[in-house]
Amino acid sequence: MAYTLYYHPLSSYCWKALIALYEADIPHEKRFVDLVDPTQRSALLRLNPLGKFPVLTDSALDEPVTESSILIEYLARREPSAASLLPEAPLAALPVRARDRFFDLYVMEPMGRIVG
Repeated sequence: MAYTLYYHPLSSYCWKALIALYEADIPHEKRFVDLVDPTQRSALLRLNPLGKFPVLTDSALDEPVTESSILIEYLARREPSAASLLPEAPLAALPVRARDRFFDLYVMEPMGRIVG
């Protein structure tokens, strides 16, 4: 498996994905996407038609993995070193998912509107 993370350093959702990759010590390539560059923006839109970050490609998959929370769940199920990112037992994972949604919806989303 070869992972490539398409990211922008000002995106907190990209940092969320990067923290998971670094915490689990998962080898990956980072590709900075400059949204001002039409060629790079087009390439991002081909990977994710919504044009959102982060996007993870895996050489073992036909489709990219989008959305930071989904990306982390994917890594937790796929990589032994990432298993500690999300409990395997469904009931144990609920509070982790709840905190994740709380911060994404009620902290990061409003903060993103403030800082632009």
